[in-house]
Amino acid sequence: MLRVSGLLIALLATVGFPGNERTPAAQRQEIQNFVRAYAEAANRGDVTAYIEMYSKRPDLIVVEDGEITRGWDKLRDNANATLGLEGRFKISVGTMDVINLGATRAIVVFPFVTTITTEQGPVQQHGAMTLVLEKSPQGWKIIHDHTSTEPAKAE
Repeated sequence: MLRVSGLLIALLATVGFPGNERTPAAQRQEIQNFVRAYAEAANRGDVTAYIEMYSKRPDLIVVEDGEITRGWDKLRDNANATLGLEGRFKISVGTMDVINLGATRAIVVFPFVTTITTEQGPVQQHGAMTLVLEKSPQGWKIIHDHTSTEPAKAE
């Protein structure tokens, strides 16, 4: 019995006491809140808030419908090209699937709908996004982004 107690104490010392570590449910909620804030920053046209959600790691890769953007500086340049478009589009995020990869990494996959205001009226574009996230001292950051949209339907 003493040996089992010693093993239990050693195990708790190694992994921490129950309740001290972040639970997967709490991590999932943090990530869902992060994704909602990401969409809100895009919807307000807040380029600074939007790009600050991405890691400044040199190996950052963003893939959008077959186009690859490498690095935070190029992402910033692309995001700055959208200045002045606030209010012309709105991103709505669907149900998020969060895959925990430990305390500091996760993958989140979700459908989205972008509503774009045109001279002919609103147009919706459906798609899906995969974000690979890493927890930094500043909070969750995107280290990889893959976005795909459905092709336009012929009318």
